[in-house]
Amino acid sequence: MNDVILISGLIALLLAGVPGCGDGDPPSSEAASTGESWTWTAITRGGSFEVRARPLPVPLPLNEHFALEVEVRPLAGGSSVEGLELRVGADMPAHGHGINTEPEIMKTGAGTFRVEGLLFHMPGAWELVLDVVAAGKTERAVVPLVLE
Repeated sequence: MNDVILISGLIALLLAGVPGCGDGDPPSSEAASTGESWTWTAITRGGSFEVRARPLPVPLPLNEHFALEVEVRPLAGGSSVEGLELRVGADMPAHGHGINTEPEIMKTGAGTFRVEGLLFHMPGAWELVLDVVAAGKTERAVVPLVLE
């Protein structure tokens, strides 16, 4: 029972920071064309970091490569951003698969990264997965998306 409450709370926390998710709906590619800010924010599951990601271009293209600018910020009790590593991928849980590309991740500063080579090859519900590695420990942030 406590696991269900914990998971529900984490999902609510993750969705609260994602534009368009206040009503429970993941952001769609249409939201970007209205001029809405496309910076997604999520807290890592361990609670040590806030991860912000902005896709380029907007709106997200279907079956075309896109990039992300990512910023990782430590939260209370979190590690420094010095020496952080970032791993990025995406999953389509309803279909049981992820992306077909291997993103290239470049560190652009302390806690900032540029990710190139991402590609959502089909419409539907996706989860952008951002793993922050600090001091040998990995914490995951997940941003739910819907690509139409």
